[in-house]
Amino acid sequence: MYQILKNFFSRKLQKDPSIDEDLRIEFKARYHNFRLLLNANKRVLEAMARIEQALRDKHPFGMPFVRANGTTVSVEVLRMIKNLEGLAPERYKGLNTRFNDIQHCIDGLLSHKKLLRDKRFVIPLSSINKGMAELVGTKTANLVEIKNRFDVAVPDGFAITSAAY
Repeated sequence: MYQILKNFFSRKLQKDPSIDEDLRIEFKARYHNFRLLLNANKRVLEAMARIEQALRDKHPFGMPFVRANGTTVSVEVLRMIKNLEGLAPERYKGLNTRFNDIQHCIDGLLSHKKLLRDKRFVIPLSSINKGMAELVGTKTANLVEIKNRFDVAVPDGFAITSAAY
């Protein structure tokens, strides 16, 4: 009996190389998901910084700016959720449902169109100011603002409104 116990405890544990390889593959996959998670987080923070900067500078911005940055945040947050699921499967099941609920609310807010009270189809350039960007377009409103501010000689003209478009 002594010999059996001695042999049993003196045996060296043999490692199974397939277990090591499986662990290495799993670690690589999780590391890859972690790196992707960090990159997506960085892009979300950059988009949020652009939005905060626009609000802080008090410069006018339009819905294209809001939609572009909102889409960036949504896409990258969805990527973050997928990468979290890759890091810890089954642990973050509820995130997709919550993300979809929040995205549905955001889509509802962004799809709501502001009703324009001005129903004109054409407005003379001399009557346009910077505050009419939603009516005549940001580019036209900014060009007319430059014309008015710097007293640049510009021939008479007109802008077609978004209602006409």
